[in-house]
Amino acid sequence: TERGIAEAKSSGDLLKERGLARFDIAYTSTLKRAIITCELALKHAFGGDEDEPNKQYLNDTPGGTTRMEKAWQLNERHYGALQGLRKDDPDIEAKYGIENLTSWRRDFSATPPAMDRHHKYYEHPPAPLTESLEDCQTRVLAYWHEAILPSLTPNSTVLLTAHSNTLRALISHLDQVPPEKVPHIHIPNSVPCVYKINPSSGEIVSPLLDSPAGGSRGQWMLSSENYKRLRGKIGGSGGFVRSLFEAWDLDGNGELDKKEIQIGLGNLVGGDDVVVSALAGKILEDI
Repeated sequence: TERGIAEAKSSGDLLKERGLARFDIAYTSTLKRAIITCELALKHAFGGDEDEPNKQYLNDTPGGTTRMEKAWQLNERHYGALQGLRKDDPDIEAKYGIENLTSWRRDFSATPPAMDRHHKYYEHPPAPLTESLEDCQTRVLAYWHEAILPSLTPNSTVLLTAHSNTLRALISHLDQVPPEKVPHIHIPNSVPCVYKINPSSGEIVSPLLDSPAGGSRGQWMLSSENYKRLRGKIGGSGGFVRSLFEAWDLDGNGELDKKEIQIGLGNLVGGDDVVVSALAGKILEDI
């Protein structure tokens, strides 16, 4: 969508602004929407010409540095016979019932009915016929351990662009979230999240802060463009507070001075959230 394209571009701009302009490898799924998001984010992080058709950030072009890997294991979770259908379709609700639909979406081990070979979206193996969240996590983590983790080297930077459920599956592993809390992991669209990983051990070295799922080591990058999306998903958590602090800490010295606070509040004034905008304006007046 137009909004999705704009959000992907903004995420690349934000990565560049925070010093992540070059990536050694970019992993994404084989689905078109994820590939486009990945390419747009890389292009804007690299700082390429908006009208330049070539993918100058890739390592097979002059000056490019990033190798892109597309893997079916990072595709969105497979919903079986429900693949391609809207979750709020009244005919689907009447056929299966709200309780079943909710369970298939949210329960870690619940599996929707499998599709058959005549389904519009049927794909030959290794594509599954249906998946639970647990099944989705199994294939994502297999790829993480077999391909992504071994590719990490000291001081390397890797970008992973995928889908809500595949990212949720990986984050639940990185943050060691128990199965019953996996549905509480919320993934805001096109908001970069940084994990610092020891390539030798695979351990996360970022500090742990509270989250709706019990704790996270991911560092979400907040900006005036993505504030509302991020706040809607993780607002009120320690991770959100950390994201806010890092967005306002312009000189990166670990402290906020008066000028940085004024700039940060100023970015919130006039935003879509009228309550937050008004509150930020009031605080700004007071200081």
